[in-house]
Amino acid sequence: MELLIQLPNTLGGTGSFNKNRGISFEVTGPCVISIMAKSSGSADRVIKMVDSSNKEVGNFAAATSVGITSVEIDKADTYFISSTSGGVYVYMILIEYYE
Repeated sequence: MELLIQLPNTLGGTGSFNKNRGISFEVTGPCVISIMAKSSGSADRVIKMVDSSNKEVGNFAAATSVGITSVEIDKADTYFISSTSGGVYVYMILIEYYE
């Protein structure tokens, strides 16, 4: 298990692969990635995750209240998350590897 973020990190608006307004991280094998997040506004938002080839591999919810969403990943790679529409607070990224 690997915990990447423990404090709020603001993704201040829509981001794109290899650009600002996002978070990148590496995983070393098949795992479950869980993100605790919240919209910074009054509307629900979505956090998109792409792999190193910019292929979308999952989405995480960023509702108006804090919640946790998980996505299963089947390979080692570098991943990038960003908001699809506006600001979000990311409180935690948890990676749980399969044994």
